[in-house]
Amino acid sequence: DDVGFIEEKYHPFEKSGLAVLPLNIQDGSLLAHWHQSLTMDQAWERVKEILETARKHKAVVTILWHNVSFTYPRCWQNLYTRIIEQGKADGARFMTAIEAVENR
Repeated sequence: DDVGFIEEKYHPFEKSGLAVLPLNIQDGSLLAHWHQSLTMDQAWERVKEILETARKHKAVVTILWHNVSFTYPRCWQNLYTRIIEQGKADGARFMTAIEAVENR
């Protein structure tokens, strides 16, 4: 239900023989009324903190954005677009989950 770098895990890691790719940003955790229920501006401020931490630690940032979040009634695509645009501006590499784990 939270976002960010839980236990300061900045990269994929192994636990009990399994590769773990921590989830950092999720649409529902930020915006859904049953979770944090942030406004778009509040959610963006939280995301900016995560992206700044990622820059400092050269961290992997994972995003989970559900398909239903791009259409009515949620229409949360603008925040997703801002995240991607900021990543591009910061020179982030965009990878699949497998690529992120393999490049740890």
